[in-house]
Amino acid sequence: MLQDADQLLAVGQEMQSWVTESDLINLKPVELFSAIYRRTSEYLTNGIPVEEAYFPATDLNADLKGIPLGEDSSDTAGKYVRTNYARMSEILAEHKPSLRKRLRKKGYREELDVEVISKPGDPRKYYQLKLVRIPESDDAESSSEPKSDPGIAVYSVRQLPKFLPWAKPFAELTLSGWRRSLFVGGMVTLFCAPLAVFLLAIIGGQLLLWHVLVGSAAAILLWLFKPLIDVVERSIVRAPDWMLRLNDVDVQLELREVGAQDNGLPLRQIRLVKYEAECPVCGGNMAVVSGKREFRGRMVGQCSRSRSEHLYSFDHISKRGVPLRTNGYYRGRDV
Repeated sequence: MLQDADQLLAVGQEMQSWVTESDLINLKPVELFSAIYRRTSEYLTNGIPVEEAYFPATDLNADLKGIPLGEDSSDTAGKYVRTNYARMSEILAEHKPSLRKRLRKKGYREELDVEVISKPGDPRKYYQLKLVRIPESDDAESSSEPKSDPGIAVYSVRQLPKFLPWAKPFAELTLSGWRRSLFVGGMVTLFCAPLAVFLLAIIGGQLLLWHVLVGSAAAILLWLFKPLIDVVERSIVRAPDWMLRLNDVDVQLELREVGAQDNGLPLRQIRLVKYEAECPVCGGNMAVVSGKREFRGRMVGQCSRSRSEHLYSFDHISKRGVPLRTNGYYRGRDV
């Protein structure tokens, strides 16, 4: 199954709480899980893609022992982490019914497992957290994901990109109630005031160079900051390039609920996020982009293999999408 950074962090936090409340937190093998989750959380919140959040035994050994990195040899570190990994697996398996009961009660359908992976040309082993579906029955031998509707695209959060330094103030905005109105009103005033000066100069027949410069500056500001106005109205839009690093592509600017205010109204903040999906038609990578032509004004899922035909809607709340074309082959690959 595709790994979703949001879901991974949420499930991991719930499992961390369960570990603490179950008095397992002081067991060294269970500390290994906590160390991997802590490092994974740091990676994801710093904009590293979820599939790149894996860690060598040397790093985890230093975390578990509280020693400087490199103090133990690679062999010593590898043996120590392997031993704790085996024991951790046994402990979690023993307490799994209790863990799964808690996760189900909280509304989660996945749990976290620690996988040992290898990289081509690298003899070292790496440890990585993976979301796996909880079986319908705790007696099931496999937690394989059930077949989903092949005609529906399932989106996941692949990455939480970092704001560039000059864009960070927007990441800390909480938009709700009067703050939302003030923000939108302030942005509109910022753009409209210079434009009004420019238009009045034209009407009065006294257009000067500084009028042209002010009008041009207003137009540039409007182009730069319009996504911030749009995200307040539409909740998710294409992120402007000036907020992103050069290697960040197909990234969205999302206004999401992060809690509730004292009066019960939702509290919202802006973040950068990158949604992706596997194309239900051909299995290609599907990015979320701004719709064109008949889909203008919408965010849509676009397959990298067939950009014009394999198009799906995009709902960032349900993380689902349905075909936007009526072609007969939209029955999916497994049909």
